[in-house]
Amino acid sequence: MSIEKILSIVAVLFFLSYFIFFLILHFKNTGYHPIRHAVSDYGVGATKNLFLIYAWFSNLGALSLSIVLLNVKDRFSISSSIPILIILMVISRILMLFFPTDLEGEKLTVRGKLHYLFAILAFAFSYMVIDRGGSHLKLLEDFKNLNLFFYIITMISSISLGAVIVTMFKPLRFIFGICERVFLLSINIWFIVVSIWFVYLL
Repeated sequence: MSIEKILSIVAVLFFLSYFIFFLILHFKNTGYHPIRHAVSDYGVGATKNLFLIYAWFSNLGALSLSIVLLNVKDRFSISSSIPILIILMVISRILMLFFPTDLEGEKLTVRGKLHYLFAILAFAFSYMVIDRGGSHLKLLEDFKNLNLFFYIITMISSISLGAVIVTMFKPLRFIFGICERVFLLSINIWFIVVSIWFVYLL
C-alpha cells in the first residue's frame, strides 16, 4: 500500500472524526444556539477543549490530503495551486485558534479583531479550494464521475458563503449560525469525498 493511499485513508478518518465532534458540540448542552451563534463561540469557555479537538481533526485531514495532492499532482495532472490553497487555509485556521472570538454582546477586542481577520482568510481560502479545486479536478479523466458532486457542493458553498457575509450584519444576524454551519459542512464534505476518491484511485 502506497504512502499516498495511507494518507488518504488517514484523511478520511480525520474528517469522519470532525463530523462526529461537530455533532457532539451541538448535542452537548452548551447554551449556544446553532441557528444564531457562530461555531467559533464554542472555542470560548467550557467547550474550548472539545472545539480545539474538532478544529484540529479538520486541519489534520486537510493537511493529509494536501500531502497526497502534492505527491500525486504529476501523475494525475493536478494543479499545484490546489494543495497550496489548502495549506494556506489550514495556516489561517491555526492562527485563528490562537485568538478566541469575542462573544456576542462583548466589547470588540484586539484579540477578537485578529480572530475575525484569520476567519475571513480561512473562509476565503476554503472557498477557493472548493471553487478552483472542483473546477480543475472535474476536467480530469479520473475525476469525471464526481462532476455532479463538484457542481452541487460548489453551489451550496457559494450560496452559504454569500449568506454568511449578508448575515454578519443586522437585521439578519440571528441566522448567521446556520449559514456558517452549512458553509463549514460543505467544505468538509468536499474534503472527505475527495479523500475517499483518492483511496479508490490509489
